[in-house]
Amino acid sequence: MGKRLNLLVILLFVVTAFALYFGVLDAGFVWDDEFIVVNNPLVRAPLSSFEIFRQDIINSGFNTTIYYRPLQILSYAVEYRLAGMQPFVFHFSNIILHIINALLVVLVTRRLARDDALSFLAGFIFLVHPAFAGLVSYISSRADLLYFFFGFLSFLFFIEYREKENKRHFALSVCFLVLAVLSREAAVIFPLLFLLADLLLLRRGKRETLRVHAPLFLISAAYLFFHWLALGERYPVLAGGQGLFESLFLFSAMLCRYIILAFAPWGFFMRTAEAADPSAGVYAVLLVPAAILALSRKKHTVLFGLAFFVAAFLPLLFVRGYFRVIADHWLYLPGYGLFLMFAAFFLEVFRSGGPYRRYALGVLMAVYLAFLAYGSSRYSDAWQSDISLSDKVLSGSSTDVNAMHFKALALLREGDTEEALSIIDEYAELYPEEPRSWYIKGRMYLTAERWREAGEAFRRALQASRDYDKAYLGLGLVSLAEEDTEEGIRYLEKALASNPYNHEAVLVLTSVYSRLGRDAEAFETAKRGLVANPYSLEMLINMGTAYSRAGKLKKAAMSYLQAAGLYPEDPRAFYNLSRIFYKSGDKLRARHFAEKALQADPGFAPATRFLREIDRPDAN
Repeated sequence: MGKRLNLLVILLFVVTAFALYFGVLDAGFVWDDEFIVVNNPLVRAPLSSFEIFRQDIINSGFNTTIYYRPLQILSYAVEYRLAGMQPFVFHFSNIILHIINALLVVLVTRRLARDDALSFLAGFIFLVHPAFAGLVSYISSRADLLYFFFGFLSFLFFIEYREKENKRHFALSVCFLVLAVLSREAAVIFPLLFLLADLLLLRRGKRETLRVHAPLFLISAAYLFFHWLALGERYPVLAGGQGLFESLFLFSAMLCRYIILAFAPWGFFMRTAEAADPSAGVYAVLLVPAAILALSRKKHTVLFGLAFFVAAFLPLLFVRGYFRVIADHWLYLPGYGLFLMFAAFFLEVFRSGGPYRRYALGVLMAVYLAFLAYGSSRYSDAWQSDISLSDKVLSGSSTDVNAMHFKALALLREGDTEEALSIIDEYAELYPEEPRSWYIKGRMYLTAERWREAGEAFRRALQASRDYDKAYLGLGLVSLAEEDTEEGIRYLEKALASNPYNHEAVLVLTSVYSRLGRDAEAFETAKRGLVANPYSLEMLINMGTAYSRAGKLKKAAMSYLQAAGLYPEDPRAFYNLSRIFYKSGDKLRARHFAEKALQADPGFAPATRFLREIDRPDAN
C-alpha cells in the first residue's frame, strides 16, 4: 500500500461501514442518550463557559458519576451547535469515527509489523466485527470511539518518534495521549501498550526505553491523581467486593469469555449480566501457546497481540462487579490485539500452502468476513428504539437491570401501564437490597397515579438505605399528589438534607413554595439550584417564575430568554416570555413569543389558548 493509505482501501472501508450502519442513521436517541445528550445542560452550555471541563459528564452537582470525559460532551456540544438536536448527526459522527479508527488500525499495524496484508486484514476485521455494532450505534458510547481515536493517533506518532527520533512527533504523541484520557479514563493504559510495542516489536535498548516512556506514564499517573482529588469521594463504587485471588480468577475467566466471543461473535447483546464462565475459555487459552509455537516468523507479533489484549483490559481490575458483566464495548480497544493475532495466524497458514490451500483459505476468510458483516448489520437494527434495544439485551440476559428499566419506561410512555408495572415489579424483586430498584418501581407507580403502591416502594428504598435522598423525594411527590402539602415539603427538605444537589427536589420545592405564595423561599431555593446548575432548562424556568412572582419582570424575561436560547426546541420558555411581555403591556412581543412557542411545538395548547386571549377585543 506504499507509504500512504491506498485510496481504494479508504473507499472500501467507507462504503462497507455505511452499508452496515445505514439503518442506524434513522434511529433516534435511546437509553442513556436522554440524560447524556438530549437533556444534558452541558451540551447546551456556552463553550466559552468551560463548564464542560469543570465536572463529570452529566450536569453540575446533581449526579454521582465518576466519569470525567469532557471531550465526549464537547463533541456533542459542537454537533448540537452545527445541526441542533438531530439524532442523524450524532449517529453519522459515530460511524465516521469508527471508520477512521479502523484506518488507524491499518496504519499502526503496518508500522509495527511491516506487512500490508496483515494490516489490511486486521483493520477490516475491526471495521466489520459485530462486537462493535452496538458501540457504533449507541450515541452515548462516543467516549469509546474518541479514546481509541486519540490513543491510536498517539500510538502512531510514538512509533514515528521511535523510528525517526523527531521530538515533534513525541510532542504530538503526548498531546494526543492527553486528549485520549480526557475522552475516557481507560486511556491511562496506553503508555503500557506503547511499552509493550517497544519491547516486543520496536525493541529498543532498556535504558532508552525507560527514558522515553517515563513522561507518558507520568501523564497517566497525574491524570489519575487529579481524578482522585476531584471525584475520589465517589470511589466506593470501585475496587471492592472481592479479594485479590478472586479478582484475578474472575478476570481470567472474563478474558477467556471475550476470546471466545471475539472469534465466534454470536453472543453479543450489548451487555450480558452474568458471571464469566472460566470453563468457556479453556480451548481459547490452549490455542494461544499453540499459535505462538507454530508461528516462528510472527512470534513477536502474536505475543504483542496477546499482551495488548490482556493489558488493555487491566483497568477493569479496579471496578467492582465488571467481571460479572460481559459488555461488547469493553472489547473495542482490547479486540485489536486479538484481531492482530488472528490475522497473523491466518496469513502464516495461507502463505505456507500451495495454490489450492490458498484458494480454499481465501474463500473461508471471505465467508467469515461476510458472516461478521452480516452480524453487525443485524445487530445494529436493535438501536431503533428503547423497546427494540431492551428486547435485544433481554434476549441474551433476561434480568438485565438497564434493559428492564428502559423497557418499562417506554411501555409506560406508550400507555401499556400494566405490562410496564409487571416488568418493574419483577425488577424490584430481583434486586431487593438495592434502593435504586425500589425507587424506580415507586416512580413507575407514581406515573401510573397509584399513590399507595408508590409510597410503599419508596419506603422499601429507605429500608435498604436510610439516607437515600431519592426515596425522600419520591415520598414528597406522593404526599403532594395526595394534596398533603406540608408533609410533601418535609420530605423534600429531607431529600435536600441528604443531598443538597438533588436536582428534582430543588425544582419541586421551588414550585411548591411559589404555589403557596412563599416567594422569598421559592426565590432562594431556585437561586441555589441555578448556582449549582446554571444551564438547566428547568432551573432557568423556575428562576424566571420566582423573579416574575417577585415583580422583577426584566430579570424574569432575561432568565426565560436564556432558557429559550439554550433550548429552542422547548416551547415553555417562549410561552413564559409571552406572558411576561403581556403582563408588561407589550402585546406585540407577547404574540411573537407565543407564536415562537407554537413553532417549537405546534401542539402546545397553553400557547394556543394564550394567543386567543391576546386577540380578544377586551384584552388589556
